[in-house]
Amino acid sequence: TTPDPEPIAGQAITLVTHDSFRVSQGILEAFTAETGVTVTVENAGDTGQMVATSILTSDNPIGDVMYGVDNTFLQRALDAELFEAYESPDHCRRRQAGTQPRPGKGLWPGSGASKLPPPALPGSG
Repeated sequence: TTPDPEPIAGQAITLVTHDSFRVSQGILEAFTAETGVTVTVENAGDTGQMVATSILTSDNPIGDVMYGVDNTFLQRALDAELFEAYESPDHCRRRQAGTQPRPGKGLWPGSGASKLPPPALPGSG
């Protein structure tokens, strides 16, 4: 049996992303209302600058999660070990129940110092 995830309400994560990242108004607030987790967005320049900054600050990461690495910079980020694999407990329960998720589901790219696992997002099931 997969243990239930630790409670995450009251915690905060910093999402490092590129300057052109946009999220619809109210989405992060709705996420916080549902999960209790506050998200701060740290825009770190274009994708190349974001990856370079994350590599240079990997001993003291500027964020917990990174979003927006394209195929041009992905290998550089992988070589620098900026990402960790994450398999959600929900993913494990579904697999035990015989449900097979789409390939790639359950992976959570994040900095080497991720503080928390991602909570389930609305409609992600």
